[in-house]
Amino acid sequence: MRFLIAGFLPLSTALINTGLAESIGGTLVSVFGSLGALGFASGVFLVAMAITQVVGSQVAALIIAPIAVASAQQLGISPQTIGLAAAIGCSAAFLTPMSHAVNVLMMGPGGYRPGDFPRVGALMLAITFGMLLLGLVLFRGF
Repeated sequence: MRFLIAGFLPLSTALINTGLAESIGGTLVSVFGSLGALGFASGVFLVAMAITQVVGSQVAALIIAPIAVASAQQLGISPQTIGLAAAIGCSAAFLTPMSHAVNVLMMGPGGYRPGDFPRVGALMLAITFGMLLLGLVLFRGF
């Protein structure tokens, strides 16, 4: 896993240096920007969560962080707050066994099948998403 993360560090840097993060951020802005600051944070959370289900949380953070910050700057929204939404989205590794190493490790001893993860993880994801929105409203003034 460490080699995978180390391999994606240059990708994260390249996203920033080539302007691709800003370009992809523009797409996020066009899709979620009209929803306001809270709606945009929700969209970033959902995109980060979706990426996490496929590549794992650490790698997803390296991919989404520069994109989230660039898009927040384009909208004039606090990059720290959007980064928080992205980070929590990257931590929402509930729907697939490959989204986090612990999920894979627990499959055998727990007798879990891949289909068990979305069934249980959907509720956990809904709770996490709801708490994020509540926290953004209460503590970040969104």
